Amino acid sequence: MNHRLVWIRLAFWVPLTVCTGLALTPGPPVAGNVWSHIAAFLYLTPTLWFAHFTNRDRSTVVMWMLLYGLCLEMAQDMLPPRVADVWDIGANTIGIALGVGAYHICNRLWPA
Repeated sequence: MNHRLVWIRLAFWVPLTVCTGLALTPGPPVAGNVWSHIAAFLYLTPTLWFAHFTNRDRSTVVMWMLLYGLCLEMAQDMLPPRVADVWDIGANTIGIALGVGAYHICNRLWPA
């Protein structure tokens, strides 16, 4: 594995760990929560693609990110006072769609 790939994978796994920790912290939801979901999934989607799925189509990446978002929402529903929220799932989906677009833009600007 080359050094570039190591850094790309760290750029995915470290923020994913932070996002997961923040999402599963039992406490009241933060104001502006929808924007944080969009931003997190906008970042994580293309980073996952570059780190692990460079030779696969977008459906694999989209499926993994949707699954991650759904699992987080189900886990939050078990952490009072947190609850699963359909708006968060919608925000995740918007972030994923924007992330797919960001991946294609980055891939055209900096081909591998």
